Amino acid sequence: MKVNFIKTFFCFILIIAASKMLTAQLSFPNGNVLNLKTAEQYLYIETQILFNTGKFKANDYSWDKKLDSIDSKWFVTACFNGDCKNDLLQSGTFIKDFGLNDTTCFIAFHVETHEYTGTSKIIYRVFNKNNPLDSATLYFNISYSKPSGMNDLMENNLNIYPNPVTNKINIETMLDLQNATLKIVNSLGEIVMKKQLISDTEFDVSNLKNGVYFLNIVSNNYTVFHKFIKQ
Repeated sequence: MKVNFIKTFFCFILIIAASKMLTAQLSFPNGNVLNLKTAEQYLYIETQILFNTGKFKANDYSWDKKLDSIDSKWFVTACFNGDCKNDLLQSGTFIKDFGLNDTTCFIAFHVETHEYTGTSKIIYRVFNKNNPLDSATLYFNISYSKPSGMNDLMENNLNIYPNPVTNKINIETMLDLQNATLKIVNSLGEIVMKKQLISDTEFDVSNLKNGVYFLNIVSNNYTVFHKFIKQ
């Protein structure tokens, strides 16, 4: 009788322990829905959704993309716990060492709007690889409105060559470059070169890493951009 009681007791403890393991651990200090309306051209921290993983570690969790509806004029890349990609990848696993700590994770995006008014929607599902009940869906709704008084000029107002480029890149445009600013932005949304223009039309990009870049020229009266490849 005593043996049966002990067995029953331990079975009860195991059931409780198992039920706790299967309990969802994900929690969101600021919610799992981001509704961002902004007039900022470059975004990163503002797009972040944080979540805590409770008793589990960050690398116990994976992510899976459910939707990306990106404005065609924007450039958007994803970061999972600071592990930044050159695209919005379909799936992957969080890296523990890249997070804010072992049990605090985030998804965020480098966004370059090129000052084109628009909206982008992105949805990712986050889930525990060992517990199907421990999952959540993250919704990112990002809207950009360009400040009034600025004129958009399309890519065909600016020509750059050679493209792809190895050493020096040349710009060709009928626009007035006096007092304009040139910025070169990488695929992560980081400004890697910035110059105040006078009459310059040739720029040395030999020190840039190979990859995709955006060359932007901004003045008080216009904004133009052109994509190029460094190789």
